[in-house]
Amino acid sequence: MTVSFLLVSGCILAWMLSPEALIILGNSIGVAGAGFFLSLGGGLVVSSLAAALLHKPNLNSYPDSPTFGKLADAIGVVPAMAMLLASRLCLVLFLPTGMLVTAGFAFNETVWYRFPAFAFSAVLLACILVLHLISRRIAVMVQVFFVGVTVVCLLVLIAAGLPALLPGLSTLSLPVLSVIFSPTGLFIALLLFLGYDQTRPVEEAKQGAAGVVGALMIGGAVYALWAAVSLGHVPGETLAASTLPHVLVAREILGHSGSMIMTIAVISGTCGVVNGLFLLANTSLRHMSVAFSPRPLSANQERVFSVLYSASIGLALAAGLAGSSQLETFIHGSLLLWLLTVAMLCYAAARRLRKLKRSPLPLGYSLCALYLAAVLWLATTVDEPGVLIMFCLVALSIAALLSSLWLLVTGRRLNPRLLYDQGEIQ
Repeated sequence: MTVSFLLVSGCILAWMLSPEALIILGNSIGVAGAGFFLSLGGGLVVSSLAAALLHKPNLNSYPDSPTFGKLADAIGVVPAMAMLLASRLCLVLFLPTGMLVTAGFAFNETVWYRFPAFAFSAVLLACILVLHLISRRIAVMVQVFFVGVTVVCLLVLIAAGLPALLPGLSTLSLPVLSVIFSPTGLFIALLLFLGYDQTRPVEEAKQGAAGVVGALMIGGAVYALWAAVSLGHVPGETLAASTLPHVLVAREILGHSGSMIMTIAVISGTCGVVNGLFLLANTSLRHMSVAFSPRPLSANQERVFSVLYSASIGLALAAGLAGSSQLETFIHGSLLLWLLTVAMLCYAAARRLRKLKRSPLPLGYSLCALYLAAVLWLATTVDEPGVLIMFCLVALSIAALLSSLWLLVTGRRLNPRLLYDQGEIQ
């Protein structure tokens, strides 16, 4: 049971403990001050409810294709394929491109300034690819190590910063009413807690809803402690304006030693999120393959996809995408597509439970509406909402076109067993 929980937690916490998530957390706590703790609590509660719904026992009547099966049953085959392809492939391309460079510069500036930052990024990417070329099981096991190292580094910094926290509490400014009642904080918190939508993230793990919610609780506790330590050591205005707020906090707590510890956390967190996104993308592709054929993707086919992910990321790095002003927009759009996928999964789960007459309360529909509101709100409150919305629409359109062409050319149809188990034929 402990091993199973660790395997599940390693996949679910990959995004939550990534450098990009720490930047979003630091900027948000700087803007909202102590009021962001309310948003974190609300985001954790909503995310836990969504996780419990998506991992409800006996909800997945076709266990070999749970995520795609639910979506296809609720919104149609092509829309389900488009949504999963757009969200997973955008995540696996744009998030690693940004965070690998961040890890490279962290190593270059803190550990060895003679080692080129982009070369170190390439080394990390190559290491992740090697793990997937060896075997999926090895990649899953090492994922626990990546996430574990990140958690330990953050806890060391938290423990070092806590003694000075209490005297500084009196200087914390109270949040203004406009911050408390603004939905932005809650919606950002929902973005930070993503990752629990992975149904059976690893085959080796048999953890149910309790294990997934437990992993979220651990992530929420680390978030809350890190946010408190951040506010206690760095002014909110500085956190809000910084591009690397977590690095500033680490330096304030332990000086150069703190920077070294945070560098380790950034590198391990980057490896964890890149490896975790590779696993997530391959899992989604395998679920879709099972829906159209009794045979899932073979191990060699998954290795080919991992090579394609790595090659695409490498080309993006070589083309200078990491230095482009649009990369942050692409990353934000990828996260919104992920949030949209969760919204549709909540809708699909609610629809399935209504068919089974097991859900007397409209929890699933309420969660779907809330997540859709979060997507729309976060898409329209950025600096360039038009570019962001266009990116999401283009990604979904291309994925829908590719899905339709693939179905047309191959003549594939959903596995009759899937149709039967989803209640579509008698």
